[in-house]
Amino acid sequence: MNLRDTTDDSFPRGEHQATDLDLPSEREALWSRTRVGRDFPALERDLEVDVAIVGGGISGLTAGILLKRAGKRVALVEAARIERGISRTMSAGLAQCTDTRIPALIRDFGHERARLVWDSSRAALEQIRKLVALYRIESPLHSLPGWLFTQSAVGAEELHQEYLAIREIGVPVHWVERGVPLPFPVAAALRYDHQVQVRAHDYLLHLADALDDGGSHVFEGSSVVELGAGSELHLSTEGGSLRARDVIVTSDSHAPAPSESSSCRRHAIAARVRENLPEGVFWDDAEPFHCLHGHSVDGQSLLIASGEDHLGSESDPAARFQRLADWLRERFEVLAIGQRWSRKVVDPVEALPCISHDARSERIHEVTRCKGASMSLQTLAAMIVSDRVLGRSNPWESCYGAAAIEAPV
Repeated sequence: MNLRDTTDDSFPRGEHQATDLDLPSEREALWSRTRVGRDFPALERDLEVDVAIVGGGISGLTAGILLKRAGKRVALVEAARIERGISRTMSAGLAQCTDTRIPALIRDFGHERARLVWDSSRAALEQIRKLVALYRIESPLHSLPGWLFTQSAVGAEELHQEYLAIREIGVPVHWVERGVPLPFPVAAALRYDHQVQVRAHDYLLHLADALDDGGSHVFEGSSVVELGAGSELHLSTEGGSLRARDVIVTSDSHAPAPSESSSCRRHAIAARVRENLPEGVFWDDAEPFHCLHGHSVDGQSLLIASGEDHLGSESDPAARFQRLADWLRERFEVLAIGQRWSRKVVDPVEALPCISHDARSERIHEVTRCKGASMSLQTLAAMIVSDRVLGRSNPWESCYGAAAIEAPV
């Protein structure tokens, strides 16, 4: 097989001292350089399978693995490269919390469904743990606390109201005013225990390797040019075609667009700091928000700071990188900044993913992106849609079907 080696020793080579005004020019995510992936062929023949999947992201690959394990022959087509999409640049921190905070979920969907969202996100994290163990995925999987913190008195009052709302639906959360493990003043924080840290890039490549075997296939560089429904579903690329009983559409280019959406860039930097790295995944209540978590590469401990989202139309992303670096330097003694990168974030109105049918056929299953498109919610969407294909009931389907999303309280 043809290996593509994405490892590189450019960190710490090329790192910039904290006193430098210029940030490094490197734009690759730190963890995207630590895994050797393999090339998958383009679809250049006609093939018949049980399930065809469009899109090689987390939801597509997870659904493929779950269906393959259930005995289905699966073919997945990806327009570009498996590890070249958004997942390549996703943060290694994986929280059970959604980008839409719980009070907003309670307001929009009611107490019962807000609690179901929490429980379903926990089920998704457990599914990720199972797949990591089952396929012996080498990416480190750590259980860590997640911290939502504020540095202002006003923010502390608002956070306490959020804490009371969360407790009202029975979600386990801790109110913390002292002892938040950060080296700068924090007014208050909410702590969620048993969150997860995993490298999405490594995880994705292992799933692709596991899927492409035993009668199932992964194809790269294969854009879908036609998706037809009739007595038999079929999709065509420039080089070949697939016939299948069911089709799952997860990719941005073919999945239905959310009702309203915008896109922004989310930025990240990797830094060496003098302080011990904080234990956990941390995000603040600022607008735009900031997130912190530790990461280790070749035995070197690094602090990842991300956030400073800006609309895609803004013409000066370098200023956002600089603001992020300044924010970090105000709170840590930064020795060097070695890498920076950004990723596109589609920010639809929908707070939750929606699994629906194409109007042409109930056997064309569509997964829309939700707010933040978190790894846990993408995994959950894969769990629901794979059960739908298998004709099995899923305890979370009532929470994420089209009727549920379109009819908030």
